Amino acid sequence: MKEMNRQRKLDFVKAVEEDIEVIVARHKRFVWLNNVDCDDYVYFIYITRKQLKFVDKKKTKINEYNVLCFNKMYTNYYDLMSSIYPILGEYLLDSKKMVEVVMLTEKLNPNYIQASGE
Repeated sequence: MKEMNRQRKLDFVKAVEEDIEVIVARHKRFVWLNNVDCDDYVYFIYITRKQLKFVDKKKTKINEYNVLCFNKMYTNYYDLMSSIYPILGEYLLDSKKMVEVVMLTEKLNPNYIQASGE
């Protein structure tokens, strides 16, 4: 029961543009993903789109749902950063928002965290 009260800090950045939500997350490397030339972390990118749908065919109540458009896991920070801009270009129309997401994602760099002392 005591372990349930402890929560690990999750590292992620989130950006929202209209109905598109981009989440880039970092997690300590899983035990089964040991590799000599990889970082201590694995990285995930999730892109969802909000969509309105009827709750029931007989009623007019509408709810908002998140539809997963894209997700991928990266074994190191370099691979994530080398492919993030083209991926964002598929879903975000505003180039300023794309640059903002890339700048936020740089905060997940292990070297950035060590330099800032977090």
